[in-house]
Amino acid sequence: MKPLPGWHFLTVLAAFALAPSLFAQRTAPKPTTFPSPKYPAVLVDTGTSGEATIDVVVKTDGSVGEPVLKSADHPAFGTEAMAVIEQWKFQPGALDGAPVDMHVTIPFKFSAPPEQKINAMAKRKVYLPLPEEPMTAKAYGRLKVKNPARPAYPATLAKSGVKEDVKLRFVVNPDGMVVNPQFETQPNVQLIIPAIAAVSQMTYEPPKKGGKGVYVESSTTLHFEEPPPGEGRGRGKGKGGGGER
Repeated sequence: MKPLPGWHFLTVLAAFALAPSLFAQRTAPKPTTFPSPKYPAVLVDTGTSGEATIDVVVKTDGSVGEPVLKSADHPAFGTEAMAVIEQWKFQPGALDGAPVDMHVTIPFKFSAPPEQKINAMAKRKVYLPLPEEPMTAKAYGRLKVKNPARPAYPATLAKSGVKEDVKLRFVVNPDGMVVNPQFETQPNVQLIIPAIAAVSQMTYEPPKKGGKGVYVESSTTLHFEEPPPGEGRGRGKGKGGGGER
């Protein structure tokens, strides 16, 4: 057998020398303490959702170092993610069982709270703390509806055959606007946003008692049913209001 050429022999030796590192057992860091960032105050009631990613080094003691903002769908998401990342703790990464520093990328997802999404959609404060206890519908009497609910049947339920009566309670404020709508029963999840959107657009004759504007409890029932072909999908029916239950 002919001897291996010198360069080939050195390559074989180098491969054997590198083999331990090529086949080393790598264990990724695992978070043990991972507080979530706050939803940015500057985005309250905008309905904005998004993500931020941060590159960090997880050190051998499990702490986080060298954080770098890699991306952010909105600068405020990056700010809140960076504010919380150094509070994270990890079980450190390891190479063949020995702790080592490791670079990792951590994604943070931000989702606008449902109430804020509704506020953004309605372009006003639909959900808010009340300055006083509302009157009951029984104590006030019947409210007069100026603009009734017009629920839109969602396109996501097209040809599903789903039809449902959705009951909501809410408060009519001194301006005759609906605030703080809540469901009396849990509806089909696809009807939640259309139902709240519909009652949020209702208006009433501003309620007054003794010449003073007051808050009054009320309720309504919305009927969702897919309209016949050709009538369009925005043809739900609203009924109730003025304290009917």
